[in-house]
Amino acid sequence: MPSIRSLPLSSVKSLSTTDAAALKRIGIDNTKELLEAASSTSAERALAKKAGLPTSVVREAVNRADLLNVKGVGKSTADLFENVGVNSAKELAQRNPVALARSLEAFVKSHPDQAQWLPSAATITTLVENAKPFATPPGPQPAPVKSWGEAQGRAVSALFKHIDEVLFSNHPDGAAFREAVLAHRPQSEWPQVRDQLRAAVANFANGVPLPSGGAPSGATRTETPTHYTWEGALLGLYTELQVSKATGSIDKLFIEID
Repeated sequence: MPSIRSLPLSSVKSLSTTDAAALKRIGIDNTKELLEAASSTSAERALAKKAGLPTSVVREAVNRADLLNVKGVGKSTADLFENVGVNSAKELAQRNPVALARSLEAFVKSHPDQAQWLPSAATITTLVENAKPFATPPGPQPAPVKSWGEAQGRAVSALFKHIDEVLFSNHPDGAAFREAVLAHRPQSEWPQVRDQLRAAVANFANGVPLPSGGAPSGATRTETPTHYTWEGALLGLYTELQVSKATGSIDKLFIEID
C-alpha cells in the first residue's frame, strides 16, 4: 500500500480556517493525522464530536485528504473529484476514465460560479492509473487467465457487478444510463429492465454474433498478446470489456449511452 502523505490542513479545500483551527485544537495538524484519526465511520463521528464539527465536514475533509495521496492530485482536483462522488483513492482507481471525464465535465458546466479547472482526458486517465496501487488488495493477487473460458468467467462477473452496482444504483458513472433508460419508466419496471440486461450478458460474453433489428446482444471477441477483449452490444447498448491475461483483472469496462 502506498504511503500516506502528511500535508497541511490548508491543502483540504473544503476545510475553512475555522474548521482547521478546531481540528488543530484537538491535535490534528495535518492530513495524515486526520486520516489516521478518522479511519472508520465511527471514528469520524467521534472525531467530529471531539472537534465540535458536523460529521459531514469531517467526512468531506477525510475524502479529500485521502485523494491527495494520489500522485498528481492537488487541492482543486481532489475537491472536484469529491464533488462528483469519488470519495477515496481506492474509488478513483476503480473508475472508468471516460465516464469519469463526462461526470467532471457535467459538474463543471453546471457550477460555473465555482470556476473550476477541468482536467484533460489524458490527465484523468493518468490519475486513475496513479490510484491503482491504493486498490490493490492484500494477500494473493488474481491469477493469470490462459483461455477464453477463464476470461469469460471474469467478464460475466464484472458485467453483473457493473449492472447491479453502477447502472442500478446511485453511482455517478451510471447517471447517463438511468436518465436515458430508467427515468421515463415507473420504478416498478426497473427490476424487469435489470433482469433483461443480466439475461443479455450470456450472449455478450459468449461472443454471439449481433442479430439485426431490435435491441441486440452479442460481441466480437478479440485476443491480443496481453488481453481478451469483447466489443459489441448489451441489449442495444454499446459495450466494451477487457480482461488482462497477466492478472485476470478487468482493465476496461464501459456501457455506452449514445
